[in-house]
Amino acid sequence: MPVNNTRYFTFAAHNYNNYYDTSGNIYTYGSISVAYSGNLAAQETNSIKTDPLFLSTWPPYQAMNFKLQTGSDAIDAGTDLSFTGFSTDKDGISRPQGVAWDIGAYEYVQAAPPPDTTPPAAPSGVTIQ
Repeated sequence: MPVNNTRYFTFAAHNYNNYYDTSGNIYTYGSISVAYSGNLAAQETNSIKTDPLFLSTWPPYQAMNFKLQTGSDAIDAGTDLSFTGFSTDKDGISRPQGVAWDIGAYEYVQAAPPPDTTPPAAPSGVTIQ
């Protein structure tokens, strides 16, 4: 006779999370999958449920890159956690880089604009002898 272990539990109110799964409202935490059909907005007013726009989440594992791309809703959507004893991301980048901490292990760092390579205008009114 098969035995099924079903656990029913209630999440304590958490906040500043990003819930996203391309297959629907099933969220996986390690080996535990959670079907969630509740109202995140009512329970977690600062959490988001959108694609975080990671750089790469495709296998192989070594190629996965959970840094955020421009336009991610997770940018500047976190909360200050410096009271826990850290103020940098996984790469040692200081937080925040924008107006608030980012949600996730990596703080988004906007790329520096390319240098201006426009040549200066030719001088006027100059006579060469």
